[in-house]
Amino acid sequence: MDFTTIYNKHYKELYRFSYRLTASDQDSKDLVHETFIKLHGSLNKRVLIKNHRSWLFKVLYNEASSIKKSRSNHRRIELKVTQKTINITNPDFEYDLQEKREIVISALNLLEERERVCLYLYNEGLKYKEIAETLSINEGSISNLISRSLVKLETILKREYNEMFE
Repeated sequence: MDFTTIYNKHYKELYRFSYRLTASDQDSKDLVHETFIKLHGSLNKRVLIKNHRSWLFKVLYNEASSIKKSRSNHRRIELKVTQKTINITNPDFEYDLQEKREIVISALNLLEERERVCLYLYNEGLKYKEIAETLSINEGSISNLISRSLVKLETILKREYNEMFE
């Protein structure tokens, strides 16, 4: 596969993932740009990449992690829920929806980073093998990690925001 094809195929999902890690449009664009620069270099060196998608996610995640570590007073990474704009005529419904998004974001931020990132990758539609490659963990533990993370998230939501479950 050539660079342009890979770029066109994976740019949007990498941007979404990056945005969830950084909560910043510009930082996300920069991370994705750096990731594709590394891909271009690897393709020019004829490095064998078996799975471009998981390789790209792993490089992006590693780059984001190293940037996070290098900034001494870096702001806390937040999840920003990105969805298509919903045309809603009822302002109360829109307010409730936004409030629920913020509650879920707050609850996700209480998870450990690995749990949160695993859920982000799963939400992006990556296969267990791709998630394992991205996070450099055993593929067999991905199912358990996702399950435990979801149970932990549900517990946090029930404990902190019980009214959502009534």
